[in-house]
Amino acid sequence: MRVLLVLVLVGCTFSRRAKNITYRPVETGVFGGYKIEDCATGGHVVKLAKEPDEKGEANSRERVDTYKKRYILPALDHDHAIDLDGWAYDNKCAASGLTLKTNPKHEGEALHRIGEVLKKNPTDIEVVVVPGPP
Repeated sequence: MRVLLVLVLVGCTFSRRAKNITYRPVETGVFGGYKIEDCATGGHVVKLAKEPDEKGEANSRERVDTYKKRYILPALDHDHAIDLDGWAYDNKCAASGLTLKTNPKHEGEALHRIGEVLKKNPTDIEVVVVPGPP
């Protein structure tokens, strides 16, 4: 009986992937306080639709990294539906340079989740989402 209970618990731990997620498509425009635009270097940039009260966070890599860890990563990993392939700080489309690489089928959902985070926790940080390998 104990072995069965342990196996069930281990099985639940390894099945982290959300089963019934409807991924939002990649679309540009304004969505309730945030906007998604095409990026000239590829992918899409998501940012607040209006100027935030707090400015200057995008200029500090430390602040961008703190914001990413505190707000963006938990939103993307909330239900384990988005595969992240990596981060970089080299994109000229976003004021912060912050770039997220994700599975192409997760790109739209990632953009919208990041936009919702920006709306809830306003900042001048902008994030570029680019599709990685499928």
